Amino acid sequence: NIMDRLLTLSERYDREEAIEINVELWRWLWGNGYPFEEDFVRNAVTYAHDRSYRPEGFARQSVSAISSPGLWENQVVIECPTLILHGEKDPCFSTDHAIAIKKRIQNSELWIDPLMGHIVHREQWHDLASRIKLLSG
Repeated sequence: NIMDRLLTLSERYDREEAIEINVELWRWLWGNGYPFEEDFVRNAVTYAHDRSYRPEGFARQSVSAISSPGLWENQVVIECPTLILHGEKDPCFSTDHAIAIKKRIQNSELWIDPLMGHIVHREQWHDLASRIKLLSG
C-alpha cells in the first residue's frame, strides 16, 4: 500500500540500498505509460542522497503535513485560472480525486493524462506549457 512504500523513506539504510529503494519508489510513482528514465532518476536520487541523507526528516515532514491546514477546504476560494493535471495511472490518487478538485475550483481545467502516473514527464512539458499559456490568457 501507499503508506508502506512511503514509510520506507523514514528508515535508515546503507547508501546503495537507500538509493535502490528510492529508485524503485520513483519507478512505482512514474507509472508505466511513459518510458522510465532510470539514468536520470538514479542520478537525481544519488545526488540527493549524497548531499543530505536524513531519513528522520521524512517523519518530521509527515507530521508537519498532517498538522498543516489542508488545501481541500480552501480550494473553493481559488479564483485564478487553474490547471489540474492528474495521471490516469497514478498509484496514489484515483482520477475521482482530480474530478473532485475540478468541481471545487470554479475557474479550472482538468487534464487527465491516460499515460501518466504520479510524476510529470518530459514528454508532457510542451503540452503543459501550452495549456498553462492558454489558461492564463
